Parts: sequence; C-alpha cells; structure tokens
Amino acid sequence: MRRGENKQMSRYCLKSTSPRGNGFYVLLLVVGVLIAQGLMWPAVTFASARDGGYQFGNGQALDRASVSVVRLVVRYTSVTPVAGCTRSMTGLGVLVGSWAATPSSPVFSDWILTDGSLVDPNGISCGAGKPLEQLNSIQIYLNNAYTLNPVGQTLKSLQCRSGSCTDGATTLPITCQDSSPCAKGVVLVSFHTPVLEPFIDMAQADQATPGPQGVELIGSGAASPPRSVEQAAQFLTPTQVAPDDPTNEPGMPIVNSTGQLLDMNTKQLDTGQSIRTFVNAIIAPAPLQPLNTNRLHDNWNQGITAFYSNDFISAQSDFIRAGAANAQFQAPTAFLKLPQVKSVVTPTSSGRPNQTPTTIGTSTSPANHVGPFVIPDVIFAWFPWIIFGAILLMVILVFIIVMVIRRQVRHGRELAAFEKEQAAAEKKAVQEVQSQQAQQALQPAVVNANGPANSANLHAQPKTDLRCPNCGGPVNASDNFCSQCRSPLVLSDSGLNVRLAMPQEPVQVPAGSAPQPVPAGLVPSSSIYDQPTREMSPSELKTGQADLEKTQLYAGEMAKNVQLPIERYSGRNMSLVVGTRSNPGIKRQHKPNEDSLFAAQGERVHDSQTQQFGLFVVADGMGGHAKGQDASRLAIQIISEEVLPKISGNDPLNDDALVQILVDGVQHANVAVHQRNMEQRADMGTTITAALIVGATAYVANVGDSRTYLYRKPTGLTKITNDHSVVASLVDAGIIQPDDIYTHPKRNQIYRSLGEKPMVDVDSFKVALQPEDKLLLCTDGLWDMVRDPSIEQILNTVPDPSQTGNALIKAALEGGGEDNVSVIVVHITEATQRTGMTGVQLLARPESPQWPPA
Repeated sequence: MRRGENKQMSRYCLKSTSPRGNGFYVLLLVVGVLIAQGLMWPAVTFASARDGGYQFGNGQALDRASVSVVRLVVRYTSVTPVAGCTRSMTGLGVLVGSWAATPSSPVFSDWILTDGSLVDPNGISCGAGKPLEQLNSIQIYLNNAYTLNPVGQTLKSLQCRSGSCTDGATTLPITCQDSSPCAKGVVLVSFHTPVLEPFIDMAQADQATPGPQGVELIGSGAASPPRSVEQAAQFLTPTQVAPDDPTNEPGMPIVNSTGQLLDMNTKQLDTGQSIRTFVNAIIAPAPLQPLNTNRLHDNWNQGITAFYSNDFISAQSDFIRAGAANAQFQAPTAFLKLPQVKSVVTPTSSGRPNQTPTTIGTSTSPANHVGPFVIPDVIFAWFPWIIFGAILLMVILVFIIVMVIRRQVRHGRELAAFEKEQAAAEKKAVQEVQSQQAQQALQPAVVNANGPANSANLHAQPKTDLRCPNCGGPVNASDNFCSQCRSPLVLSDSGLNVRLAMPQEPVQVPAGSAPQPVPAGLVPSSSIYDQPTREMSPSELKTGQADLEKTQLYAGEMAKNVQLPIERYSGRNMSLVVGTRSNPGIKRQHKPNEDSLFAAQGERVHDSQTQQFGLFVVADGMGGHAKGQDASRLAIQIISEEVLPKISGNDPLNDDALVQILVDGVQHANVAVHQRNMEQRADMGTTITAALIVGATAYVANVGDSRTYLYRKPTGLTKITNDHSVVASLVDAGIIQPDDIYTHPKRNQIYRSLGEKPMVDVDSFKVALQPEDKLLLCTDGLWDMVRDPSIEQILNTVPDPSQTGNALIKAALEGGGEDNVSVIVVHITEATQRTGMTGVQLLARPESPQWPPA
C-alpha cells in the first residue's frame, strides 16, 4: 500500500492538488438550484401537495359541492355539572354564502348551514329532570378536498353564549329556521373571515331524477362517520353516499346532479324547499343580491362546468383565478395537476365573452397578465422572490464557472512552470556534457606500449596502484589490456580506477599477441558499464568502507555517478540464504496490507553442472480498500507462473534470454492487472521490483518506486534500480536536492506502474555477484522511513537474513511506520556441494489460491 492516501499512479504533474474536487462545485450547484426553486416556484410547491385522499375529476356534483362541506365539533356545558350528560358532539355543515360584509370591505361575511339538533343556541336537554346544557363553542374544520392536506385545518373557532358566537373580534347571532324549538329545523351560523370562501348554490327546484346524493366526510379507510369527537379531525374526506342511509351524520348536505343544495339531513323531517327559502331570505334578501359577489365561487363553478364540458383551456384559466383569491384554497391546484389541464397553455383571454355577474356574485376584479399568459395573484405576489431566486442562481453559476476557470488556469501555470524547470535542467545537463567533451578534446592522449591511447584518461597524474577488476593483478593507468588475464581495460572518467571495457568500445590488440576471448558470463550488462566508477575518499580507500555519517547520493544520482565494483567470481554457482518479512505498519495496521512478496529457489543443470537459481519479487499495490492488495498479488502470481517454468528446465539460457524471461513476466503481469481494471472499472495498480538469480548473476527488473539494493563489502550499499517517481525526476533534472525527496509535496506520486496501460516500460539490470553479497528488495515503506546509511549499517551488522529482515522492519516502524513495509534479503554464499534440491522450493508467497507447483 502507498504511503499516504494520496499516492497516485501515472498522474505525473497532471493531478490537481486543489483540496476541493469537482464534487464540491456540483454540491454547490445543487444547493443553489434547491434554494432558487423554493424562492421562484411557490406555486409548484403548492401543486405538489398531497390531495389528502380525495381525487378530483370523477364527478361534477361531488367536485363542485365537496369544497363547501365542513365538519363541526360542538361543545355544550352546564352551570352545574351533571353526570352522564353529553358534553360534545360532531356533525356536518355546508358553506352557503361568503362575500364582503359591506361594499369594498376587506372583511367577508360567511354562513354555515347545519342541523338545529347539532347547533342549538337554546341549549340541549340531558334528560328528564336535568338542567339544559348551554352551547359553549363551535370548532369548524375544512375538508381534505379544500386543503389537499390529510391533517385537519381549522377554518374558525367560535365561542358561544346566549344565542350568539364570537371569534374574539366580531359577535354574530345564530339564526334558527324554527325558534321553538330550534332543533326542529336548520340553523345558520355566521362569522367573518379575511378572505373569500367557496360556497354551495341553492337549487331552484327539487330534482327526482337522477336521484339526489348526500356528501359525507369519512376517514382514511373508513366508510362510516367517526364514532367519537376525538376522531373528528381525521374524518375529512368527501364522499358520495345515499341520502337515506341511517348512519348519515346530522347536517350532511344533499345535492342534485350539478352539485347544488337540495336538502339537508336533519333530526326532524324537513323539506328541501323550505330550507332553501329560509337560506335565501336570511343571507341574501332581494335588494342586496347584486352586491353579493364572490369571484372565487364564480370561477370555481365555471371551471367545474368547463372541465366537464372538455373545455380545458377555459377550465385552466378559471381554476387559476379561483386559487388566486384564497391561498388556503388548494382545490384548484389539484385540478391544474390533472393531465387534461396540465398540458394546456393559458390563452390570452382572461374571461368569457358577455360574462355578467350571477345572483350571488361574479368577479369584476382585473386579472394579472404577462403577455398572453394569466398569472394568478398567489404567484404574482411572489414576483420579487422569483427575481431574487433567478439572480441567486445566476450568481452561483457564475461563481462556479469562475472557480473552475481559475482552477484550470492555476493547473496550467503549475504544469508550465514544471516544464520550464525541466527544460532548464535539460539545457544545463547538455551544457555540462558539451563542456566535458571540450575538456576531453584538449587533453593529450597517453599511449602505452600495450596499445593505443585510452581516450578516457583525462588526468595528467593518474594513480599507479591500480588493480585489474577481473583477476586482481597490478595494471597501469595507460594499459588497454591486463598483462595477466588479457581482459580489455579502460580508465575511468575520474582517473582513479580502471574498469573492463564494453564490447562496443574499440580495443587494439598489441602486435605479436593473439587476442584472448573473455570467458563467457564474465562481462556485465551495458547498464552496469554505463555507470562511472565511484570516487572514494582517502579514508574510504584505507578502511574499505564508506562513512556511515556521510549523506549518500540519492538513487537517481547513484544510477548515474556510481559504478558497481566488478570483481568476477570464477565459479559457476552460488548458494542463496533468504529472509522475508512484511508488516502493515503502524498507521495502516487496521487496513489490508497492500504489499505482497514472493520468494522461491531451485536447482537446474547447466553444461552438466548444477546451478542454483532463485526468483524474488516485491510488489506495492495501490487503489484503495482491497484493490491494491489484489493488484500486488495478481502481479506476483503472473510473474511466478511465467518465469519459474521457463528456468526450471535444463534448456541452455544465456544472459539475454534470462533478462527477456524476467521482463516478459513483468509485462504479462501488467496486462493482467490492466485487464482486471477494465473488467471491474477499477483504478488499481502496483509497483514491482524483481530479482532472478541464476548462478553467479542477478537479473533485476523494476517498475515504480520499489527498490533493489546491492550490499557488498567494502563498497557498501548501492541502489540498482531507478525510481519512477516525480521527485526522482526532479532530482535527476537538478531541480531539487536528493534529501528533498523525503519532504517534497509530490513525494508520493509515481509516473509508471503496472495496470494503468496495456504496455509498460520495464527497466532491467544485470549484476555480477560475489560471495557474501546481499541483495535487498523492498517497498517504499522501508526506504521512506529508514535512510540508506541506516539500511547499510543493518545489512553490515546483522548476518542472518531473517534477523536482518526483522531489524529492517523494526527500524521502519520506529521511523514512523506510515506505510506497509516489505523486505526480501538474499545472502549470496559460495556453493561447496550440491543441495540435492529438485524442482522449485517456495519460501514465501501471498495468500492466493493457485501457484506453480512446488
């Protein structure tokens, strides 16, 4: 697992470091839209209200009359409490009038018609010999068709005494149809409201066919009236019932086929005509009728008529006007949501041709228009908020656009700055190379009797105590060949050492001596030769060891400026002692260990001689959760399956073949992880460092920033691999110092890993081994917590590989333990006899179901 959650694979200098991602701006936009919606479209909010259980559009009579029906809860009290007397009762009533109390008055007079046995201003008897109960209060509830709300809403609360009731501001009388007693007929209860209310019209004549219907208020899931006063507020849904049903409540209106009032369910037998005559005489005497207008009532009735005549354009206009007169009256909104009306655009005309007021009112007030559309008052009153919401939404959108543009500009500047720094570093490197070449051209050539001049000899006073890297015999700085083993030589750039010449370097054989071929297997790979010899201080030359307190060069500098001392081992075989350790670290001990490692060794026959080999792999997965662990395990499994079968046989394999086998194994692992990403739409990946040891040679491959080190006495610790990380590139370019890699903000970013692309560049190295060498393969959880001098000291002082692994893990944990840490330590010793090993012996592997057979 990568150190830090922000470890990124293949996002080289392109990953924004802004703490706010795109999700922040999306959230901001959503919040802005919600706020604007709440401000701009209150009518939409109203329209989305629940219908409370009543569905409009199923019958003209019920739709027209239902909004006028109310539920009454009436309370009676006595001066002296009497046991067993009924104190409260519930029943129904119907609004029969609502208009201005006086012309142009903002207060409106309203009348409710109900049964005199339910509301009796003279009081009710509790039984023979008991005093009368006096009327105390009346609670008036609106029904669900009116409010579109299943919760009961109160239209008015009245306190009553001595035949009249008050709302606290106005006291009005209760009028009985028959005053002696009042319970024999109906009563009119009057009160005032600040807005117009819908009311039912009186039928002009009785109707026999189709038969009249009653309008009852029932509860959800209940087909009968409430059984107690406490349930009254839940029984508010209008429904059509038979008028002669004995369970009907007192005060229930009985309507004709168009929704006009014919009669009422009363305790005493009554006729509809007498009730209608009583109502018209009390609330609308002849001289006042032309002034009693109610635009809500008129537009509601016209909308109902237009809707059931399929004139949906007119119905829409009428319902919009009806809803504009009373914000609490939500029945028009329910009609506007019906599919037939919802698809209609309101026409220019806001009224009907030749429209005249009806007997009990039509609206003469002007409508609000915006172009060809009619805007209801309830929405028109919100215009300032609509404008404010639109401006707020625009401001939020502009802010998001500006922030995104600024982010992109800042990102572009960072990228341009980095590219500029990188170009400057490359230019500086080119200038240094040109300067060195110019100096070499001015140096005089030094010619030796053994051959032509060595162009690498750039020092006027070379050292004289030099040794051949192959046989150890004494040589001179100007020698082109060793006088003992005839190995080709070339002087190092520093002039302090000699090294074996690369095959492509021209070497002239002295006259009179035949060239002797270099024994097979003794020439290292070009990657080793490309590294110049490491210059050692006098103190290092004396002791043979580097000063542990001295800061060592960073890996990128090591790869360029350090030449691995090459001293050939004449034998064909080595013995391997291996130690492996892995730990999840301190900060990630409760998460999956995304590091994986693999170690196996075996014995093969080559040129009739036994030859030991070993395959060692360390992988550091990334991707979050368990994805990194899956990636590292999958990569190791593929590498082992690809490499082990090919090297376990006895087929002759040269250096190039062995390098290719290892590189192909890494490439196959990359393809497998990439395919897994494609299948699962994941973003997992892994680093890899692998060492294949065959005989006296180690073949190393790496991708990412997991490392392979070589420890050799007296030279010390040398990093073989190169990190594919941003900070390593910055060090190579001379932009930052080697020690800055541990604190740089981009220290956790790598630009090469397995799994991101179908193909990946794999670095490969070849190292000639000597007895007592140690190879260390590790993840960045080790080298990021433990500096190279400390790693070198542990490898030098702890001889057993297993104990060495324990010591390295302990040092990483003491250094902070911020990441998973995994190490493989391979101690190379000289093989003195055959081990008798057959096949492949697995020393360490991840927990995975399938592996090559042991």
